[in-house]
Amino acid sequence: MSELKRVKFTEEILYETENAIIMLDVFAHSENAHVVMHNFEHPIMEEHAKVVTKNGGDILEIGFGMGIFADYVQSSSINSHTIVENHPQIIGKLIDWSKDKPNVKIISQSWYEAKEEGLFEKYDGIFFDTYGDDKFRYWKDCIQDGTLTKKGTVLSWYNGVEESTITTEKAPLNGNPYNHEIPDTLYYPIEVPTQKYYKELHTGSVYWIPQKTFI
Repeated sequence: MSELKRVKFTEEILYETENAIIMLDVFAHSENAHVVMHNFEHPIMEEHAKVVTKNGGDILEIGFGMGIFADYVQSSSINSHTIVENHPQIIGKLIDWSKDKPNVKIISQSWYEAKEEGLFEKYDGIFFDTYGDDKFRYWKDCIQDGTLTKKGTVLSWYNGVEESTITTEKAPLNGNPYNHEIPDTLYYPIEVPTQKYYKELHTGSVYWIPQKTFI
């Protein structure tokens, strides 16, 4: 039997359940699965969308997933909605989803490649939520170099999957190490109904919404 080797996320086979998109982990156990996106994220994504679309205008969404955030963006008053997605299976769903949405522009590659090729414009709101992203560590520099933002641009991102020891206003943040490398980011809490998958990914029932406004 040949040795199993991990592949890039874009080469993984994704499975759709009633409530989630999952990826099986053959290296751990045949029944073990990684949740790529889950319905429990609805209240989180709704709040992120409120933040990112507060100025209306042109919105950039990096990572489509189940389209939860995108649906909330489309219910807001905006001009354009650019969505970046690089997983082939998700791209297919995104294309179907966008057929009746003339203000949607799809970039079918990684955000890093799109940035290198100059495919981005300047946006009024930006949301970042990728999975299996091997270029994630460069995102904090990319977003601060001024090529995607204008005065007043509002940035938010999915705030990690692990408990952080860093605190804001004496409250623990769920987050990853890069969350705090974008200066002058404000965080505010929302209560999220706890259920199985949320408890596996977060500590407690409070989720912290990041909000960075460029001046």
